[in-house]
Amino acid sequence: MSSKQPLVLIIVLLSLYVSRTVTLDDCKQLLEPFNLSKDTGRVFGHGLHSLTVNDLRFYFDEKAGEKNGIPTVNFNLSGPAILENAQFIKLAHDYFTPAYSALDHVLSNIDDPIYGVKNANALDMIAHALHMQELWSVSGKAYKGLKRRILTRRVCKCLEE
Repeated sequence: MSSKQPLVLIIVLLSLYVSRTVTLDDCKQLLEPFNLSKDTGRVFGHGLHSLTVNDLRFYFDEKAGEKNGIPTVNFNLSGPAILENAQFIKLAHDYFTPAYSALDHVLSNIDDPIYGVKNANALDMIAHALHMQELWSVSGKAYKGLKRRILTRRVCKCLEE
């Protein structure tokens, strides 16, 4: 596995090989140096649900591909609810910041009833898109810091639980 893969995939794959049970006290002590907790898995799930290849490339790995193994929601509500890979979003314009790209993505599809967040109004969709940009900005910095550190199997076991 390449060191360029998103942290969540590394953690999940490594944790599959761990058989030793770790106590909650062990986990607290093991995760503390990484600023992680036993709730990190839920945070990962929330952070992944609407991640795109565009976001992966900006925040985590500029070489991330379209076959990335990161399951996300399908913005096209007429298709399957969950996609096997984060999708690439083609926009009409290029922007310097991902927040403007997110805004363009929402506004370009605002009148399409089978695209985006079901039953959400424009303000809700914009707020959600910007909330996710904020989350990825923080987690991208944390990911790059963690990538430089060694994650043991015991740390991964804690994250799995």
